[in-house]
Amino acid sequence: MGNGSANYWLQTFRLASRNLFRNKRRTSITLVSIALSVALTSFMRFFTYGSHQEIIDEVVELTTGYLQVSAYGWIESRRNLNRALDYTAELEKELEHPDVTVISPRIESGALAASGDHSAFVHVQGADPTREKMVTKVFERIKKGDYLAEDYRAKEGKEGVEIHQIVVGQRLADNLEADVGSEISLVGSRFDGSTGAVIARIVGIVKTGNPELDGNYVWTDLQTSRELFSPGNPEQGIVRYTSIALGAKNALVAKRIYDDLSERFPRPQTELSPENSRNYDPVVLYWDDLNQDLVQYLVLDQLGNEVTLAFLIIIMASGVLTTVEMSLHERKREFGILMAIGTRGSQLIRVVLLEVILLLFWGMLPGILIGVGVGYYFQFNPIVLGGEFSEAVQEMGGVSTLRAIVDFQETYIAILSLAIPSLVLSYLAIRRIPKLKPVEVINTL
Repeated sequence: MGNGSANYWLQTFRLASRNLFRNKRRTSITLVSIALSVALTSFMRFFTYGSHQEIIDEVVELTTGYLQVSAYGWIESRRNLNRALDYTAELEKELEHPDVTVISPRIESGALAASGDHSAFVHVQGADPTREKMVTKVFERIKKGDYLAEDYRAKEGKEGVEIHQIVVGQRLADNLEADVGSEISLVGSRFDGSTGAVIARIVGIVKTGNPELDGNYVWTDLQTSRELFSPGNPEQGIVRYTSIALGAKNALVAKRIYDDLSERFPRPQTELSPENSRNYDPVVLYWDDLNQDLVQYLVLDQLGNEVTLAFLIIIMASGVLTTVEMSLHERKREFGILMAIGTRGSQLIRVVLLEVILLLFWGMLPGILIGVGVGYYFQFNPIVLGGEFSEAVQEMGGVSTLRAIVDFQETYIAILSLAIPSLVLSYLAIRRIPKLKPVEVINTL
């Protein structure tokens, strides 16, 4: 029984292969069309995936890092200072992980920055400068001046007022008409509801190309942010931070750390919404939790790319369908004769459907190789934009490095998205074969 079945399928395969190249010119054109469609679809998916990863790396490595630990509800409350996290020795011990390169506590909140007659509402992020260099790369984007000094102590200025240090974005400096050396007043609301204020001198100006970072962010040290926001009282042994950034070598390592720490810090189940809950237990946040706006942008961009690819898929599937329809039309008389001598319609369907599968296979194979080859080339040789065009792209939320990343999951998606519509449309055409009337089609020329 097994040998008979194997022989049947072997004969079916031979027959389908022979029928496939009856019209060599038409088949060759269809194969080239399929190969180019698969190559283009695969490359576009690799390029989109690579571009999105570049955007993620760009934003994450300048702001949040890949991982943070915060109090439950901090993100949902839009990073409200009232949901600061108590930092204890027990928590510090639980954060220890072999893949965590650094633990960098942060204090961040909103404040009013003023210089002369100009003012702006800014987001102040305070952290240890040494540790932050292992989490973010803001220090690499200093355009003018220097990054925050390590172990900085506020210096007494005029009238006995302590002068702190800050780094600001280029656009913010322009809006405040300030420069390196200028003194800025920062006024913010403290943890207990009182008003905090500091005078800080600009030691460096950053230009990231990101409008939000360059126009709204102020970076400083923990001493300054404690003075401004006072989330805890170290003298009484109360140490609080709004979040704790964790350093990781790359995104893959960060994902592994996130999975491990999520088991140590399970997300609380409360009746109230997270931002209104009285539960302040620590929770682990991944980059997509910390950057919801970025996630929404990537989803919309992916949706636009899928619409573009859908047209390409429809064109390729229509080409395969046309080839099948032409083949069926030319072989009507042949099908009629075969059905007249006892061949079942289901057998003919299997033969023709196998022809379509072979057509897709031999067309997709070189297409995949071409797409992967081109993808690997642009993965190791990315396009780096420069000059004013690069700045314009960054202003619109893009990145100056255009890179493709070969991901075989994207390859599977490309193959299935092209093969399934082609097979479905072809089957709808092929299923008409059993409805042919042998006497009528045999007499046709």
